[in-house]
Amino acid sequence: MAVLPRVPGLSASILVKDTPLNEHDDKGCPVNLTTTAKFVEVTSGTEFEVWYRFSPPFPFDRPVSVKIVLDGKVVDEPLILASQLGKAKGHVCSGAVSNDTEDGWCEQAFVFADLEIGESIPEVPTQLDSVGTITLQFFFLNPVLKHTRNPKLVKKVMQLKDEVPEKAVKGDAITHQAGIKDPEMTSSVDVYDAKYADQDRAGNEIPFATFHFHYRSLEALYQLDVVERPREVHHLEEFDIDSMDAESLRDLFRKTLGRDKNNVSLYMQSSP
Repeated sequence: MAVLPRVPGLSASILVKDTPLNEHDDKGCPVNLTTTAKFVEVTSGTEFEVWYRFSPPFPFDRPVSVKIVLDGKVVDEPLILASQLGKAKGHVCSGAVSNDTEDGWCEQAFVFADLEIGESIPEVPTQLDSVGTITLQFFFLNPVLKHTRNPKLVKKVMQLKDEVPEKAVKGDAITHQAGIKDPEMTSSVDVYDAKYADQDRAGNEIPFATFHFHYRSLEALYQLDVVERPREVHHLEEFDIDSMDAESLRDLFRKTLGRDKNNVSLYMQSSP
């Protein structure tokens, strides 16, 4: 799980089937005491959830909201009352909630989808800078007031991108995009009127913690050198000694005689 040195007691993860995705440090993330970034391994077609937990010494004296941003688009912002922050198992958001349909309250599940990449298609105007990243922003709130008559929360629309040119994602090894599924009925939620506790001079809200989760396929993480590619193991019996030249034989026997630390099995780096 991801944590922050400046915000002890707060942790966050991306879950698939109630299991946290494997996380790897983003070594290129600028050092910041209130912002962190992780790479996570994903597969297409899987629904995911956002999980976060508040534990001591995190202060339980005021409410908190969590802005959930998928590929640059805000899709939901759950509010946690001060009295509910210390929930032992943490808090889970599995989709965007709305109540503007005839069916009443609905939830649109979060899902990972393929990003189709073409080599010869023309450049597209679609902005791809934020694709491949889930961002969680945490805000302290001033005292909140519960709505007696719930306002309308509009159903979210998040259009998945069509095939994009290879050069548009080259270098970032972007392999997937995040989306939301069709609405399904869910139980009602309480809606509150709230104001952000911290704002800049322009009136923009200031988060006290930010988590970035860059999601990629495992192969993409190999290409980015985020994850070390496993080495193939070759045993001596696999080598055709009769077909090897003198230099290859000498190298093989040096390793066999223990002059290399891998004197039992020979390891060869896999090609990307």
